[in-house]
Amino acid sequence: MSSLVSSWILQSSAIALVALAVASVLGRRGAGVREAMLTVAALKFLVPPIALSFPAILPSPAFDDVAVAAASIDRTVVDVVMLVHAAGVLVVLCMLVASVRQLRRLVAAARPADEATRVRAGRLADRLGLRRPVSILISDAAIAPFAAGIVHPVIVIPGVLQASLTDAEIDAVLVHELAHHARGHVAISWIRALLCAAWWWNPLAWRTSSALRRVQEDVCDDAVVRWSGLDVDRYCDALVRAARLAASPAIVPALAERAHPLARRLRRLIDGANAPAPRWQVWTMAVVLAMFVLPARAPRPVNPAGPAAAIVYRDVYDAIVKGGAPEAVAARIAGRVASQSAARPSNARPFKR
Repeated sequence: MSSLVSSWILQSSAIALVALAVASVLGRRGAGVREAMLTVAALKFLVPPIALSFPAILPSPAFDDVAVAAASIDRTVVDVVMLVHAAGVLVVLCMLVASVRQLRRLVAAARPADEATRVRAGRLADRLGLRRPVSILISDAAIAPFAAGIVHPVIVIPGVLQASLTDAEIDAVLVHELAHHARGHVAISWIRALLCAAWWWNPLAWRTSSALRRVQEDVCDDAVVRWSGLDVDRYCDALVRAARLAASPAIVPALAERAHPLARRLRRLIDGANAPAPRWQVWTMAVVLAMFVLPARAPRPVNPAGPAAAIVYRDVYDAIVKGGAPEAVAARIAGRVASQSAARPSNARPFKR
């Protein structure tokens, strides 16, 4: 179990570092490539190790040394670590529950949009390839527009913002939020939440989640420029007005795709960094994903020490995992080693797991 956890930590952290490095090299360009890399890195934190496995070479210690080690096993440290981890998970999950409740209150208090807005949203959803119906709601709260809901997708737009925008600018807002649904960002937000809950102690997990959240906004900004027909300057102006009208971006729950600090997004749009990634970047991403994600058969561990050492290690492992009195563990180890050594022929082949 400990080797599995160690491999999990090392592999997930290594893939996160690679994904963050690639995203940093690409800068503000290649939003689709950055999104794919960071999504894979986030998923890897929640998937057990399937690659990068190395053979485990067991040493051949003396029996006395192993017996002393078994007798000195102290589960207190393990119990404390597990308790601290569980407490951290509970804190993050409580924050998640609070966000879900806040989200439901906002959606429940919103009213359906007018017929013209719903028709335009349906037309734009078809253009984006979104087949599921999306409910368009208007809220009286001072919030930024957001998308939410996996089974029943919705888009909530503040009424004061709708009244201050032209039809073309409203279409831009709708395209941005519809793109979140079309690309599955709301579902991925749950993955990010579980990632941060289970790996709350790992700064790479938080960094990966934050970077993925930002690049999702970039991808949806690119969709607006490509499909809404609104020029970049007017779209930037609509973003600034939406941020100004919202009382606080933090009022929108974490499970909704909320507006982010605009300085980076505006600079990216004005610089024209929303062009598709070059072909070499796409191929680079494919190679990196193949190296780190494709399953690989792990070599079987080799035990040059013979059956006695293997039995010792197995009983020590049982003592760690299942517990038990140190004296009983040591006696069981001695009995099994003695019986196994007596029963083994002189020309027997080395023991393998």
